[in-house]
Amino acid sequence: MAKTIEEVRQWLDSMVNTRPYDKQDPINSGQCVSLIKTLLEFLGVPNPYAARGDAKDYGDALLSQGIAKNGSGLLNVHVNRLDGKDGYGVIHGHIWVTIGRDLWQSNYMNDLKVTKNTPQSFAISQTINLDRWLSNNNSNSKGGIKMYIIQCSDTGHFYVSNGVDIRYIKTTRVLDAYQSKWAKLGLPIDVMYQGEVDKEFGKNATNPNRDIAKC
Repeated sequence: MAKTIEEVRQWLDSMVNTRPYDKQDPINSGQCVSLIKTLLEFLGVPNPYAARGDAKDYGDALLSQGIAKNGSGLLNVHVNRLDGKDGYGVIHGHIWVTIGRDLWQSNYMNDLKVTKNTPQSFAISQTINLDRWLSNNNSNSKGGIKMYIIQCSDTGHFYVSNGVDIRYIKTTRVLDAYQSKWAKLGLPIDVMYQGEVDKEFGKNATNPNRDIAKC
């Protein structure tokens, strides 16, 4: 059964100060990837403990297997491909989870436990999201539909979406109003290419003639 974003948040909070257990590779329990594996199991992803490489390769593996989508969303996984050297100088990378401004990671500073909102010193090499495993019943703190802004990096277009419907934001005045209104709720801004948005929602839906002001 699909989880709501709040159920995922509560589960992640329950993992704080625990060592994520890797059922496939117990010796590596507590590593950063083990948190992602246990999260996949919680979300109901098939074969959550399958070998998918080191942290630096894990995002690409999830994308290639159709488990995740590229870019940010509600439930994000971030990958660092440049750090995380072992005692032999081999780079394994690092991987962690965010929802809004909150961050969960395992094996921060080699402690093999999950921490929340610890200082993040790793650069982000890749961001993917696991939103396809979430229930559509994701609500904000005021009981409404969870909204977010999509910014197209190549065309400069902005949209507002609830994950199902999407509307073009025509003017900076309306954009400023949305950002000001939703910033207090931590509404995420998803940066994507126009082609990705068109593919996900359809060109008819992303047509600038469907201005939010016309709703």
